[in-house]
Amino acid sequence: TTSALAWARGLERKASEPELPAMARHWSSERVPTAWSTVPTDIEAGPEANRVSTSAVHRLALDPEVTAALVSRGSERGPPSLHRLLVAGLTLSWVRWAGADGLQLDLESVGRDVLGPSVDVSRTVGWFTVSTPVVIALATSSPAEALTAVDRALDALPLGGGAHGLARYLNPDAAVRDALASRPASTLLFNYLGTAHDLVPPWAPFRMVAAPEGLDRASAAPRAYTLEINAWRDGETLVFAVEYSTALHRAETVAEFATQLARALDEVSRAPEASTFDLAGLDAAGLEHVADLLAEIDEG
Repeated sequence: TTSALAWARGLERKASEPELPAMARHWSSERVPTAWSTVPTDIEAGPEANRVSTSAVHRLALDPEVTAALVSRGSERGPPSLHRLLVAGLTLSWVRWAGADGLQLDLESVGRDVLGPSVDVSRTVGWFTVSTPVVIALATSSPAEALTAVDRALDALPLGGGAHGLARYLNPDAAVRDALASRPASTLLFNYLGTAHDLVPPWAPFRMVAAPEGLDRASAAPRAYTLEINAWRDGETLVFAVEYSTALHRAETVAEFATQLARALDEVSRAPEASTFDLAGLDAAGLEHVADLLAEIDEG
């Protein structure tokens, strides 16, 4: 098992590799419209109002039928695809709720694989989370196109997204770090935690109990995001916990967003796979134009 100290030193070496500045340009060269990165709020208030003391959580439990359809669809597409289906549903609900044609969000994930198979941190005690800004353009409200947009955005992430944190915080070139620090911050976070029993495996010497947890952060501490969404699979149901600030949002607004999310996930679970023509950057109108041209050739 790799020690936490060896892991930290490995991150420093990785962050100093000559290829990293070029990877960092994936983010520093992006131009993100404000509407894509800013969660609309009900109440006008400064960032100082968004504190832990004002946080509340709206919980959404998907119907078992929708959960089963998403899990089945994810299995057909490959191991990481349930996560991508959830991101597609979130993106689709966002463009409808916010009235934008794209979304920038931070995706949180386990970062134990950033250094690859050369290290083994499966039993190392520590917090290995990776948080990566992802920009997803979606000009329509089509579930199939949402899937394609998410696949395209995630496939393009250098080191699966891990390059961002390495360049932003550890690269020795201050210009690289500053370029990433200056880009607009995401105000929406999404994290898929997996299945509930994965959090505490059956072989673990302890169990989770339903008892008051207390605060895990100081009540006066600022919240990092306007909306934080954590999702996990609990038995036959996917559960979403949407954390928000009562100083910025009314409960009914967040409940409406959760309803939109549930509807979008249901649509995504039933959406057909996009055509391979999408790899050429063709949308539905482009495909229709190509079909017209082919028809003219056949007639000629």
